[in-house]
Amino acid sequence: MAHRTILTERQRADLFDLPRTVLSPGDAYLWDSEDEFSFQTINKIDSYSIRIPKFVFSGQSGGAEPSLRKANINKGVAAVLFQIVRSSFLNSGLMSPSENHVAQDVITSMVKTVFCVSQTDHRVEAPRKLLFQRVQNYIHKNLEDFSLSVETVARAQGISQRYLHSLFSNQALTFSGYVQHKRIERVKRDLANQLDKSTLTVIAQRYGFQESSHFSRVFKRVTGVTARDFRKNQCSQPSRAKI
Repeated sequence: MAHRTILTERQRADLFDLPRTVLSPGDAYLWDSEDEFSFQTINKIDSYSIRIPKFVFSGQSGGAEPSLRKANINKGVAAVLFQIVRSSFLNSGLMSPSENHVAQDVITSMVKTVFCVSQTDHRVEAPRKLLFQRVQNYIHKNLEDFSLSVETVARAQGISQRYLHSLFSNQALTFSGYVQHKRIERVKRDLANQLDKSTLTVIAQRYGFQESSHFSRVFKRVTGVTARDFRKNQCSQPSRAKI
């Protein structure tokens, strides 16, 4: 910020005794947009504002609530964060969607680093983890796409196929195994739907299984029973009336 700003926080505060924070040039401040705030500036200011999803600070793995509300962007990680934010603003129109996603992940991770410095065990959700979550979401949305593959997912996320494989290296399933597992979950859901009278072949093809023999092997390996027996067992169970 180029000039001094006085920030008044109205968050759960007595209207006659509002806490105030004075921001000087070079200060970054974190606030909850659901709370009330008012700004009083002495002169015109130059500032950058970014919005971070609240779940980032929701405390996964034990909690990582912000330990700071104000940080100095002239030193440490905060200085690096400011340069990245400023550069992202200046070049946003020149970056591809995948490059914008990467920039957002980096900024989110660094914001959490800067404002959760006392939570060293849970302070950062690394860009790699955020990228993996985005890959998972993309797979979930495209399970019915017959062309879903390492190549198409890597291209959609703007990463190499080798790097995509590496994202699954510490997981219980490989990329192919993960896709198969999620597709079988969708197949099971449709087989359990007594209103869906589609044949096994149609349901299998719905989620990318082109060959019936391949589908049968995968389904039994994942579930321990054949698709036909699974459907029969589901149909034999009385439907539960909704209350």
